Amino acid sequence: MDDEQRIVTILELATDVAEAARVGGADAAVPSCPKWTMNDLLEHVAMAYGGWYYSNLTLPPGTDDPIGAGMATMPPMPEAFVARVGYLERNAERFGQHAREVDLDQDVWIFDSAGPARFWLDQTILEVGLHAWDAAIAVGRPSPLTPQISVVGVEQLCAMTFHRGRWWGEPWTAPSTPFGLIALDTGDEWFVHDRDDGRGAFEREGAERAATRASGTAEHLLLWLGGRMSASEITIVGDPDLAEAWRPDWAS
Repeated sequence: MDDEQRIVTILELATDVAEAARVGGADAAVPSCPKWTMNDLLEHVAMAYGGWYYSNLTLPPGTDDPIGAGMATMPPMPEAFVARVGYLERNAERFGQHAREVDLDQDVWIFDSAGPARFWLDQTILEVGLHAWDAAIAVGRPSPLTPQISVVGVEQLCAMTFHRGRWWGEPWTAPSTPFGLIALDTGDEWFVHDRDDGRGAFEREGAERAATRASGTAEHLLLWLGGRMSASEITIVGDPDLAEAWRPDWAS
C-alpha cells in the first residue's frame, strides 16, 4: 500500500467498526474479546483514533509520557453509545486529515526507539483491523480483513518483535531459532529471526530457510498471530512450540 491507500484503509476500518456497533448495540457480546461488550470495543477504538494514533503521528522521540500526550489530544468522549459511534466516525476523519498533513518520513516516538511516523499507519491498520474483525464476527457480518489488509497486519506484527517486552508487557528475548511465515493466497513471506540485542528482526523473503514455518491465507495468519484463531486453521511445519514462542501473546 502507498500512504494514501493506508489512510483510506484506516478510514474504512473505522466505518466497519461503526457499522457493526450499530447492528449489535451497546450490550452485544464480543466473543473474541470475552471481557468486552460492543460498547467496550467501541470506546477502545474511538479513544485510539481520537488520542493514541492521532498523537503518535507527531510525538517526538524520547517522550516520557506518550499515553498522557495521547489523552491530552483526545476530544471528550460522550457517554451515550449512539453518540460514541458518531464520535468514532468524526475522530477517524480527523485522524485521516492529520495523517495527510504530517510528514510521514519524520522520526517520531515508537515505543522504546524512533522511526518514521508511517509506522503508526501500519500499526493502526493492524490494531483496528483486528478489532473490526472482532466487531464484525460478533454480529454476523463478513470479515473486513482483505488479503492486502492482512499482509500489512502480519508484517506489522513481525515489526513489533523489534519492541516486544521493551516498553510494555513481560521481558522477552527472541528465540534463537528462526521462524517462517508464508501467506499462500498472496505469495508474501517473512523470515523472522533474532538479533544480537535479543530482539526480533524479519526479512520479506526466505521463509523456506526456517525449519519451522506457518502457512495459510494472509487473513488466517493474522488471526492466528493476533490471538483470534487456533493453530488448527493454519499449517505448521516443524516445532509447534517454537511457533508459539514467536507468536505474540499480547495482541488484543
